[in-house]
Amino acid sequence: MTKVMAAVVVVGLMLTGTLALVSANVSRAVHAQGVADIAALAAATATLSGRHDPCDLALQVVEGRGIRLSTCTPSDPNQVRVVVEFDTHVGTRTAAARAGIEW
Repeated sequence: MTKVMAAVVVVGLMLTGTLALVSANVSRAVHAQGVADIAALAAATATLSGRHDPCDLALQVVEGRGIRLSTCTPSDPNQVRVVVEFDTHVGTRTAAARAGIEW
């Protein structure tokens, strides 16, 4: 009976660890997507106003959040596409966002 209880505890701890790892990776991905969205919105606003460089503004949004700006591409005069990279426990992932006015 003691060996069975020990095995149940070990399996429970393994499942708890796996769940924590998956949860951390999902949380990181959601955070990175939010940062990509905000960076794209900031870059699109800069494009429309013409007062700032869109990609410099996107970089300012991304900096200091543990996420890297991978690409920033003004896709047409009124839109910007931003791709960010972030590290997880299973490797480097990306999140992308596009913002601007569609006519």
